[in-house]
Amino acid sequence: MAQAAKPIEVERDALEDDVDGVLRIGGGDTRKAVLGPLLGQRLTESELSQIVSAGYVRKRLH
Repeated sequence: MAQAAKPIEVERDALEDDVDGVLRIGGGDTRKAVLGPLLGQRLTESELSQIVSAGYVRKRLH
């Protein structure tokens, strides 16, 4: 049976500061503020996928 993921513990003040920072970077525009982190996440996912794929191919060749 799969185990439930452990919740991530984050200090509330630090999280609030991060939200304020993202809104500030977006110039107060919430759409821009949300778009930035989402694009960053997509880029990270793409890079990770390429690393995992390369590792998988390398493993199959040996």
